[in-house]
Amino acid sequence: VDGDAVAQMTERFVQHAAHLVAIERRTGKTIALAIEPEPSCFLETTEEAVAFFRDHLFAPAAAGRLAELTGLSAEEAGRALRKHLGLCLDLCHAAVEFEDPAATVASLREAGVAVTKLQVSAGLRLAGVGAEARALLAPFDDGVYLHQVVEKRGSALTRYDDLIDAFEALGDAPAAADREWRVHYHVPLFLADLGPFSSTQAFVTEALALHAREPISPHLEVETYTWGVLPDSYRTGALPPAIARELQWVRQQLPA
Repeated sequence: VDGDAVAQMTERFVQHAAHLVAIERRTGKTIALAIEPEPSCFLETTEEAVAFFRDHLFAPAAAGRLAELTGLSAEEAGRALRKHLGLCLDLCHAAVEFEDPAATVASLREAGVAVTKLQVSAGLRLAGVGAEARALLAPFDDGVYLHQVVEKRGSALTRYDDLIDAFEALGDAPAAADREWRVHYHVPLFLADLGPFSSTQAFVTEALALHAREPISPHLEVETYTWGVLPDSYRTGALPPAIARELQWVRQQLPA
């Protein structure tokens, strides 16, 4: 993404913050926009998001522009940007990027980026990837949603925009113990073991434990939207009880 595009994005975010300032003045209601990093997007990792907030959205130029739009002082505008522009931390996305929950939360806090929404979700994890991964994961290639894949081999990460792209790169290599795939495919939070796969449930558990000790966000949202395309073997019954079971699982991770 070139500099002009980044400048245009920044301007639009600042204009939106000005709109939210106006709403707060008129109604007394505070609204924050939650910007969500996602694999294969412009903001993909927490590190990239922190840099974008630091270098653009929270920069003095952005505060000056918001002051111009709202009549706030530069200091007040800087505070307003941090109030009205925050991050949506999707736990599936962060896990797929092989992030560490504690380091992720610490970096956001250090940068003063508010987590305005914590999306509680888990993805697919396949360890020991080899040529058989295509057959194992084919049922998840639903053609409805984009399922980005991040491969870790040793310390190197390789990213694929969708399962089909990862399949094409597989070749005929045998399974390698140091080769792991994580797939942006939301699976039920209460399922840690999915036969030949596991989920990134452990990442979710650790993040919720951090939240229980020191709240990460005032807004938690359970976001499994793939119920309609889950392979039959992973469906646990009718949809309402499955959703209730997922919510109950999250409540069990948090103090009463």
